[in-house]
Amino acid sequence: MELTNDVSDNLRQIAPRRSEQVYAELKDQLLQAGIRPGERLYESSVAERFNASRTPVREALMQLEKEKLIERDGRAYVVRKMTEDDLTQLYEARLCIETQTIRSAIDKITPDDIDELKRHIELMWKAIETADVERFNKIDSQFHLHIAALSGNRVLYGMLVGVHEQVMMIRNIAVREILNLTSANEEHARIVDAIARKNVEAAVAELKAHLVLTNVVKLFEIKAQK
Repeated sequence: MELTNDVSDNLRQIAPRRSEQVYAELKDQLLQAGIRPGERLYESSVAERFNASRTPVREALMQLEKEKLIERDGRAYVVRKMTEDDLTQLYEARLCIETQTIRSAIDKITPDDIDELKRHIELMWKAIETADVERFNKIDSQFHLHIAALSGNRVLYGMLVGVHEQVMMIRNIAVREILNLTSANEEHARIVDAIARKNVEAAVAELKAHLVLTNVVKLFEIKAQK
């Protein structure tokens, strides 16, 4: 039986939606460390896990490979194991992008934007109170990405999203001490204070100090797990 045009169009729309769904669910598991670094992913096993056919799974895996969250290894994909050198390069990228976006954002930021950044900080304090490190990590990234978004530079924002996703994979397998989270959030508050005062150089200096310290702490946390 020949399909009508409407039915054909609907069927063509189903595959992309399923591919996007598999991609989103698989990516979430990668970022939240539900799938660990070094774990091998086969199309067949992923298709079974998500009750999907091979085509959307293949498309999802290819997209995650492009984003450098997984790597091809023969017939399988392997979740990337981040090295100390990878971490250093990621934080160097963050330093370049975030210092530029904070410079671009500071004159555009409104009192409402400041209130929103302070709300992020308050949510991170609550996560610290409940020792919810995973939630802290998520809001931490949202805080930095929100500042970048306020710059209005979509290219730099898109680049920073990719960097933060790779950082998130490291954060969620490392042990982040509550004391370190407290220090990090105090640094967030100083960044916002400088932004609110429209002091570009102070905001950049506070951001640089924050990222340098974050990188050093993270390197120690990674080494401690070896």
